[in-house]
Amino acid sequence: MNRAFAFSLILALSPTGWANSLTIPLEFEYLAVNGEKITSSLFSHKDKVDLKPGVNKIAIQYKDLIREAIGDNHKRVSSNPFVITLDAAPDEDYRLLPASKIRDIKEAERFAQAPKLKILTSNKQEVPFQFALTQGDDPNMLEQLMGAPAPAQSLEQQAIAASAATSVGAVVATAPTSTDLEATTAAPTSAGDNAIQAEAMLKYWWQQADEPTRKAFMSWAVQQL
Repeated sequence: MNRAFAFSLILALSPTGWANSLTIPLEFEYLAVNGEKITSSLFSHKDKVDLKPGVNKIAIQYKDLIREAIGDNHKRVSSNPFVITLDAAPDEDYRLLPASKIRDIKEAERFAQAPKLKILTSNKQEVPFQFALTQGDDPNMLEQLMGAPAPAQSLEQQAIAASAATSVGAVVATAPTSTDLEATTAAPTSAGDNAIQAEAMLKYWWQQADEPTRKAFMSWAVQQL
């Protein structure tokens, strides 16, 4: 066998040669990939995840903060969690985008009610995929489509469960450590001092943040109201 050909064949069959990924815009948030929950940081938007060659189930949610037409107020717009089923080719990168540009609150609200998406390869070729949107009035919808979430689960939990093809979740209780106990029994500080320090820190980090980070923070802050 030709050495060059054999070497190329080894590289092609090696798992390290498979570089699959999916990238999403800032206004989307990963919930889970193939049953593994994805956590997002306040100041760090996770826009890219690794995929395996073959079928992948990705739970995502649309969340955006849209500026109103009049004044400086913003409105939070979000969709129900949804699950994308994508058959990923080896050594291919994908990008998920809205099917059309979202320019104002009305378009954002329409999109949140019925998301229309497209997935492109690195060569900007559209690829087929399956889409399932959770419904607030039917908590067992995904049980019929892609799994069997418990009726009491939230929509986000349903989407995460639906992204798992064969995984089984477990809840583990952890006993408090001595550090935890010391923290709970520490002497309380002045509430006024804490408020002043928190405000100063918030102003400092706001000044340090770039525009995408500020937008992500505002979206998070609105959710806490």
